[in-house]
Amino acid sequence: MHDTETKSTGKFFLKTCLDPVLLYTAVVMAALMYHYRSGLAIVYGIVSYIAGWLVFRIFDFVNKHKFLGAIAYGLTGILVLAATGYVVRSGERDYPIPFWLWFITPQDSLEYNKWFTVAIYLLFFMFMASAVYYFTKVRYRIFMNFLLFIIPFAIYGKEYEKMPTIYIILLAVGYIILMIEYRQLQNNDKTVIEIWQSVFIFSIIAFAVISVLSVFMILFILSHLLSVDLNDLSPRYMC
Repeated sequence: MHDTETKSTGKFFLKTCLDPVLLYTAVVMAALMYHYRSGLAIVYGIVSYIAGWLVFRIFDFVNKHKFLGAIAYGLTGILVLAATGYVVRSGERDYPIPFWLWFITPQDSLEYNKWFTVAIYLLFFMFMASAVYYFTKVRYRIFMNFLLFIIPFAIYGKEYEKMPTIYIILLAVGYIILMIEYRQLQNNDKTVIEIWQSVFIFSIIAFAVISVLSVFMILFILSHLLSVDLNDLSPRYMC
């Protein structure tokens, strides 16, 4: 009996930790936060993964228990908004401009404000986690998922900033996996997902991308190593 419960718990953690929606949300948040604090983007991604796992368990409860779930989600939203308000007030104490003006102003022309950065993280995280979860696990909608996909690019685009290639690749791979894995069943509102298929697909695509990039890198290095400037050759070697 104990072994059965242990295996069941292990399968649950494996399934939820390898959830492509959770992984995709963490990648989206890392890509977004790179714009505001590039040095901490990976940290924000890890925090999003851990916090996302916890928040998704609340969303699972909401999906199963409509009335109590709505109360739980409302309390979670109030808690996040209260924390955001506190962080914003802390950031405005010794800063010359308010939070809303900081948000619409190009980051390159502003002094870094850690409190405002945390505030924007909290808002984006709660929104993206809720929206991505809902439009995949609850109501699968291709159009809404595409709109969520382009949000990070819009944030970069408003300041004519280029998103790092690695984040573009990860976002594209994650988006493709979600589109492949999630289907809205004709006679059922539930969606079906096979975790190991997601891992397999992700591995194949990632391997292909890495292989192509490696080939281009090798060709680039060889082209520089084999190139010779004839002007630097000694006359004795010239025919």
